Formats: sequence, C-alpha cells, structure tokens
Amino acid sequence: MAILPRIPDLMPTETFQSFVARLAAANGAESLRAFRRHFSLKSHKSISSAEVIASVSKLSGLPIPLLFSRRLFIMSGHGEQGHEKLQWTNIHTSSPRYCPLCIMQDLQEGEAAWQIRPWMRGHRHALNNFVCVEHSVPLYKSATAYTDETRWDFTRYCREQAVEVDSAIRDASRVDLHPYDRYFAERLTGQAMSAEFLDPLPYHVAYRLCEIVGRMERSDDGKINEPTEPGRIHVALCEGFTILTEPQKLRSFLTELNKRHLNREKSSSKFYIYGSFERYLSHLITYDCIRPLIDLVREHAMDALPIGPEDNFLGGGGVRKWHTLRTAQLKLGIDARSMRKIAVERGLIAADQMHLRDNNILLPSGDVEQLARVFQNAVDLQYVKSTLGVLEQTARTLVEEGVILPGVGSTPKMKAKFSKPDIDGLLIRLTEGVDPCQNETGFLSLVDAARKGGGSVANLIVALASGKLTARYLSSDPQRGGLMRLLLDPQEVRDLFVHADGIKRQDFAKVFPFRPLEADKLFYSDFFERVQEVSPTNHVRYDAVTRDSFEAFQRGHITLAKLASGRARPIEVRRELEKAGISPVWEIKGRRALTFYRREDVAPFQPRS
Repeated sequence: MAILPRIPDLMPTETFQSFVARLAAANGAESLRAFRRHFSLKSHKSISSAEVIASVSKLSGLPIPLLFSRRLFIMSGHGEQGHEKLQWTNIHTSSPRYCPLCIMQDLQEGEAAWQIRPWMRGHRHALNNFVCVEHSVPLYKSATAYTDETRWDFTRYCREQAVEVDSAIRDASRVDLHPYDRYFAERLTGQAMSAEFLDPLPYHVAYRLCEIVGRMERSDDGKINEPTEPGRIHVALCEGFTILTEPQKLRSFLTELNKRHLNREKSSSKFYIYGSFERYLSHLITYDCIRPLIDLVREHAMDALPIGPEDNFLGGGGVRKWHTLRTAQLKLGIDARSMRKIAVERGLIAADQMHLRDNNILLPSGDVEQLARVFQNAVDLQYVKSTLGVLEQTARTLVEEGVILPGVGSTPKMKAKFSKPDIDGLLIRLTEGVDPCQNETGFLSLVDAARKGGGSVANLIVALASGKLTARYLSSDPQRGGLMRLLLDPQEVRDLFVHADGIKRQDFAKVFPFRPLEADKLFYSDFFERVQEVSPTNHVRYDAVTRDSFEAFQRGHITLAKLASGRARPIEVRRELEKAGISPVWEIKGRRALTFYRREDVAPFQPRS
C-alpha cells in the first residue's frame, strides 16, 4: 500500500476518526465510507481497530503509535483519548458536536483546501464536556443525526451542512469558563492543572464523582441515575469539581452530610451516611488510586460519627472516635441503662438527654472505653466486705472517710460500685511485707485495739492507710481474713488515740473534797471553759473543763481553809474578811475547803512565808 499524495496535518488533539475523514476528503473520496471500501479498511468491529490503524499508517506515513494514541473507540467498550479512559456511554456518536468558533477559526486560518480545514477536537466527544475551552462557547449539538453511512465523517458534515454550521457560528455566545471545563478538556491533552484527588482517578470516575457530589450539593440526589437536562448536569459537575478540588469545601460538604445523618429519623445501621457518594466510593474500594479520597472521607466520618474499623465503612480501617450507647453495648458489653447513668454522673451527657434513644446519645470513644474498664472491674460493697474481712458498717465508714472511693454511683439514686483493682490494691498495700506471727502476746488485733482506744476498726484502718499506724505482724489465726489479720503495737495505739485534753467530771470531783452531787455546781459554773470530748472506747460524748481554765482557776483563787492555815481559825479569818468587805466568789455553806476567794482580794491577809 503506497502513501497517498495529499496528507493533511494531524492536529494537536484531533481524533483518529476525524483524521481519516479529512485524509479521505483530501484525496478525492466523496465520503469516509467510500474511502474505507476503496482501501478495504475493515471497520465492522471498530473503525479504530489495530488492523485499520496499521493500514492508515501505511497510507499516511504516520507512525502507528501516534495514530493509536488518537483512537477514540475500541472493542473493549471504552475509548481512549490522550491516554485517558472514556466509557462508551459517555462518548457522543449520535450527531456532530462541536464548537462553532473553532470551525470558523479553522476555515479562516487553515492552509489546506477549505473542505478539510475543520477538524474534530477530541474532548468534544466526551458528554461530560459542555464548553469549548479555547473560545468559552457552549458546544453545539447538531440536529442532523449521523447514519451508518455518515458516522464519524465530520468533514462530510461540514461540507454538506454548511448552512447549519453558519447558523451555529452566528448564534454562538460566550460564557464564563469554569475550572471544571478546563480541567477535563485539558486532561485529554495532558495539560490539566493539578487536582489532588482527581488526578489519580480514571477520567470517567473523576467526572462521575463530580456529578454525584454536585447533584447532592444541589439536593438533586434522589434521582442520581435518571436522565437530567444537560444544563443542570453541567452546573452539578462544576459544583462537584469545586468541592472535590478544595479540601476545605470538601470537609464542609461532608460535615453537612454528617449533620443530616445525625438528625435523620431512620436509625438503621445500614443507612448510607453520604448517600450516592458513599455508594459510588464503595464500588471503587479496590482501586488504589482512589484510596486517598476514601481515606479522607472515612476519617472525616469517623471524626464525627460512631463508626469503628469493624463496621467495614468504605473498606474498614481507621480509629473509632465515637460511640453511641448502642454501639458501646454491642462492642464493649456495657448495659445501656447503666451507661446512661454513669455518663450523666460523669458529666458526659446532660440529665435532660436521658430521654434520647440509645442510637442518639454520642460519647467520645476514649471516655466510653474508660467507663467500660471501670464497669467491667466494678464490684459491690459485699466484695469490699469479704475481701477486707470487715463488717458492712466498717466498709461503709471507709467509703465515707475516703479510703475507698466509688468508681461509679457516687451520686444519689445510683448503687455504688468500686474498682476491684483498688480494693485488692488496698489489701496488698497494708499487708505486703508484714511477717506472720505465731505468738500474739503483747500485740492487739484490730478489734482489741478499737476497744483500747482506737474507737473503731474503721478508725484503725484509716490510720493504717494514711501511714499514722504501722502493722507489726499478721495473725496466724485461720478464722481471721483480710485486714483483720493485722496486729498492732498497743503503745502506738494509745499514743495516737488516747489523749484527753480536758478534765472529766469524775476527775474534777477528785481534786476537791466534794460530797456526792456537789461537784456539778462548781464544774458547770462560769469559772471554767467546757468542751465536749468523745470516749475512745465507747464513742460516747462527755463534758470536760479545759485544763487551761482549770489551772487559771487554781492560780487565781484560794480556799478559806488554806488562807486560815497557820494563822487563825477559819471562822475568825472569815469575820476579818467580812469586816474588810471581802466576800467569797463561790462557796458551799459551812465548807471551808470549798469556800473560794480571789487571791488578789485576800493578798493582804495571806500569811507571809
């Protein structure tokens, strides 16, 4: 096969089909179909099959790889243009589709015969492209449909439908060019701007994502797979492209969908969070090139919604950030009713949220996992009682004193639960390193120490826990368990607990020669400051006078008996004091040892030493 005499230039983005039609016209063929028949170009399978391309290469002298790169439609059902994969459903083949101003420019600036000057730009065949990026003019779709005889013969159309072409040129009007239009047109020439999430994707996947996102943004998601007017599709494509190429807008878009999901009435776990966008992404999980976008969407969802890696959301993976009461119950085994109360107690949810459904209460996963550990290790007061070997009242006192803190249930209307490791740890801390003792003589058990001044077993355990007391030995008595095995030094117990600051009535009465019932009159007089003290043995409160006030009374007062001693008879001293106008400050009639004067009043009458 010889090279033809007239070979038109293969234009920068021209398709193989357009070039063959111009090659046929340049060499006198009346149509592309006649040219194929004349040279036996078998196109019953595809006009751009390998066999046809090889034959055209011989006729034109152009390299086979170059012609292969311009083919538009291949047998696989997909096309390629500029090494971009095009789905056959997105290739316009029903009629000519072109930019009128490009045709005018070709006719005005071309150097070859005028009938072969117009050529078809590759991106005009892609249905997702609506605007000519060279002239910012909407693409014109011819009303003259292709037939089997005229299909792909754009040169013949321009020659035979010159009136329609002229009308399209006159009516052409410029529009604002959106970055979407330029990106998808220039991707076919390898000159597109960078788009982080779209660049790695196949051409048909990239624009399909733009359409889905755009229609969802415009609330046109309900009929995403149904035909839509080209104008609406173009607007949706542009909006979707803007969202997918600007990370901040993409996150805002996803955030709005998160809010819709949280506020939905339907609570099924199978409900799609991101609607058709999520469904489409889920079909592309096996594509490595889309992983960055899927990872971003998944992480954004997991940052705001109760999704875990086990949920297989968009392929699974990631780290759970949130739980609902329902997911906490399913994944961690926490009773939802208990979790509600614990969450309110710890301030994770407000009390007025208690009426919400389990699926509508959202909690940070870290807090829930911590509560799960608390819940799983929680024990009741009976465990405290049996482990420490104490009475229930003693255990309650230890809680009141803060030796044992409830893990949950510190608020009213909740049963207190305690941390098992804390209870076991308290027992180990107080008994670890203490040697057993076979002979307990000279040491006190906790019960005996309570009677000897400790007051109660709880008081002693509090002192042991705070380090004020030291356990000396462990009892070998098999009847004792837990902390009740501890043995204490009696002197340490007395030093810590037995210390009365005041003087009891019984001791007060022994200082003076009172008869029965006489001591109370002076004890409760205004001469003394009184306090209430607690018995270290039976915990009964009793009245006592302070030692300071008692000693002050002793220093400031003197009895008639002592004043008269060695001087005169008491009756004579009293008469002498009465003549001087000095009266006793307190007395029991006829009792000189219980008749008190102020020392300063009687100083002149005191015997000199």
